Amino acid sequence: RRALDLRATDIHLEPMRGRLVMRFRIDGVLRIMPPPPHEMGDAIVSRIKVLAGLDITERRKPQDGAMRLPIGDREVELRVATLSSIHGETVVMRILHRDSVLLDFAGVGLDDQERQPLNRLLEHTHGMIAVAGPTGRGKTTTLSASLSKLNDPSRKIVTIEDPVEYQIPGIVQSQINSAIGITFSSAIRTFVRQDPDVILVGEIRDGETARAAVQAALTGHLVLTTVHANTAAAAFTRMRDLGVETYLLVGAVRGIISQRLLRRLCDHCKQEGILPAETFSSDSRYQAVGFSQGQKVFSAVGCGRCNGTGYRGRIAVFEILVLEEAIIELASQGADHSRIEALALERGMSTMAHDGARKAGQGLTSPAEVLRVTGFR
Repeated sequence: RRALDLRATDIHLEPMRGRLVMRFRIDGVLRIMPPPPHEMGDAIVSRIKVLAGLDITERRKPQDGAMRLPIGDREVELRVATLSSIHGETVVMRILHRDSVLLDFAGVGLDDQERQPLNRLLEHTHGMIAVAGPTGRGKTTTLSASLSKLNDPSRKIVTIEDPVEYQIPGIVQSQINSAIGITFSSAIRTFVRQDPDVILVGEIRDGETARAAVQAALTGHLVLTTVHANTAAAAFTRMRDLGVETYLLVGAVRGIISQRLLRRLCDHCKQEGILPAETFSSDSRYQAVGFSQGQKVFSAVGCGRCNGTGYRGRIAVFEILVLEEAIIELASQGADHSRIEALALERGMSTMAHDGARKAGQGLTSPAEVLRVTGFR
């Protein structure tokens, strides 16, 4: 309950020499919490493993499981992963909120400027739209908001996920189960016989899945998916590196969205000021991402409402690569991601860092947070 009250996404239990460490990931940052007594550590881990359906006698190999717990008036699902360490088993629990939801683009942080190109991408009746970024950066949330926008009785929408994180009414959702042969690639091949209009593939992890997803996109389906890549342009070349021929990719991919999550400044205690000249001149990244000397910005202070951090909640920053004719021509020549990105920037694409600087100027986050998360991007 404490983790839910603090809006944590993950709970970490880590045995150390003579003590047990408990940390919550809140707004993307791990924070130390008061732990249970050290002598209760083994019993707590064993209880978690029982509830998650894991083998309590196996302490050497990593294990993955899941459990549902009634907390208050709702049921919460936890995805559990264990790992052996020199001081005992560590446990990480990801909190999943699987209640039926209707997400929208405003809820995931897309403002009017960003919604327009994404709305145009979603108007396609076939092709692929990918969301890129590391784990835990909101990719699934953005895809779920896209599905909610597309969801109406005139469309058949099917998903294969690992696991299902958001239940969306009116959509056929399934999840992988490798024990019985249900993988991303096998599910795609099954889906195309279900007369779908839209297919969501939770993640492109390997060449077989990439080829199956591209083939579905080329045969009259709109395919939404995620790719682990640092930038939008890098996601395109990542799929090429997985073995998908370039001519198939340029024919299938309509656009790629890359995103990160920044901590949102606490509205109750954030402080208005200007970007100091010494800060601006001492770090070239401020200018590189779009800040200007003397610009009005807001900084984190800390109060009781944000537990002294100065931040409460998160916002997303985006870059959206649309595969228009010039980009397609360059990519068809086998260009690497840096050349593709350079051309996209020339043609008006905004990077995640530039988007972060713009949102910092609106008082949504701080310049320091933009640099922490996006670096030079």
